[in-house]
Amino acid sequence: MSNDYRHLIERFLVHWNQGDYTDFSEIYHADFEFCMPGTASCLGIMEYEEWIDSMRGAYPDLQIVIYDELTADNKIALQWQFTGTNEGKLRHSPAAHKRVALPGMTLFHLLDGQIWRGQWFYDVIAVYRQLGRTPSIFLDTA
Repeated sequence: MSNDYRHLIERFLVHWNQGDYTDFSEIYHADFEFCMPGTASCLGIMEYEEWIDSMRGAYPDLQIVIYDELTADNKIALQWQFTGTNEGKLRHSPAAHKRVALPGMTLFHLLDGQIWRGQWFYDVIAVYRQLGRTPSIFLDTA
């Protein structure tokens, strides 16, 4: 991996694993947006920070470990594993007190040396299953 991008990956991990946002505006572009499974549209930088906070609240021992990374033409692709114990409210669900392990990928697009766009890819259904829950999408509401 290019050393030019190494600091972005290291800071991404600090933001998630430690909840330290002191350099958020240096790492993420002012027009940053992120897209993830289950959302109809991409969201902005404020929603991204709120999402990290909500995940850290739901999983106080949250850790993301990167297993593989690739860079090319102002893009960074990461293969990662998210682990944590659900000890706090997750969206509208109370804590399940269960540990989850979720593999996934993130594709970052860079602009002016900053992360401009992030696309997350992971199996949302797998998280629900590990928590012993059925996603509302599968519940018969008729």
